[in-house]
Amino acid sequence: IEYKHGTRKVITPSGKYTIERPIGDSSSFGFLFSSKFGKKRVLIKQQSFDECAYCEAGLRELSVLVYLSDPQMAHPNIIRLLNAWMIHDNLYLVIPQMECSLHQYANGAPVPTEERMIILTQLISALRYLHVCGIIHRDLRAENVVMNRDCSNVCLIDFGSSRMVTPHRQTLGKYVSTFSCRAPECDTGHFSKASDVWSFGCLLYELITAKSLFEDEDTSLSPDDVHAIIDSLEGTATDHEIFLLQRILEWNPEHRITSDHMYELHYRYIVRNKPPKCDLPRISFRKIPPERRFAQITYKYNDMVQMRKNMKDLIDSFKSRKYSLFTTVKAGGVSRHSL
Repeated sequence: IEYKHGTRKVITPSGKYTIERPIGDSSSFGFLFSSKFGKKRVLIKQQSFDECAYCEAGLRELSVLVYLSDPQMAHPNIIRLLNAWMIHDNLYLVIPQMECSLHQYANGAPVPTEERMIILTQLISALRYLHVCGIIHRDLRAENVVMNRDCSNVCLIDFGSSRMVTPHRQTLGKYVSTFSCRAPECDTGHFSKASDVWSFGCLLYELITAKSLFEDEDTSLSPDDVHAIIDSLEGTATDHEIFLLQRILEWNPEHRITSDHMYELHYRYIVRNKPPKCDLPRISFRKIPPERRFAQITYKYNDMVQMRKNMKDLIDSFKSRKYSLFTTVKAGGVSRHSL
């Protein structure tokens, strides 16, 4: 079925999909459309193959979403892939449509403490899980977090810039993160899980102050300046948030807190203080066996023909699974590998 919206043309595999309107803030590598699948509200992302970079981003995102949509690997705070198809040099990804992005939710104002803690809890859990799976997001920012307005469900989205890391391969090439959330080491072409942690700290700072730590590329801050800014949050942020930020926004990535340690500290805080609606269940982690590890790094990203074949194989693999596309993913209840 073909739908036309202005200059954009969307093709769906069946009449069960209804394309309603394009979403204004489309992602870096694609166009978003508010849609319906029967009575369910969904978001369809259209990814063009016009350029090798777009094809690469599509393959990277698809590989992460297919991997994390496996019932054994799913996480409630990472967006779940509902369907995917390729038609006429376009990749289409279907994901649940949430009520707003975190950027829209904040609306240029500081997020209240109670709501901030609920959001923080879910994002820490999601980031830790990504890193355990060997995935770096590389573009953590408010626009790449979607949620319900009551904060009951917060999810990470947009994995077009993601990379896989291993204990022996922690830093790779050029970093593409938005400047306001970019870690200092990325200016030298290095990034790692620690770079995601820094971006998370910048995001938390924005939720507290409604300001970016680094407004633009001309902003010059030293490590001492950053720690002075964090100390100035006393009375605005909770002691726990200041404690985390002091360890997250550490200039040297080797001294920066890990997502795993951040999770442990936050878990202890929740157990001790019991903030409202903050559920961070204590789930034991079993090592992911080799056959289930994320293997994005094996793709050849300079060969568009091969990348399209990889995408087709991923889609076929995804569609061969037997589970309901709209099954709710519950923390600790879906995957023996969940965190």
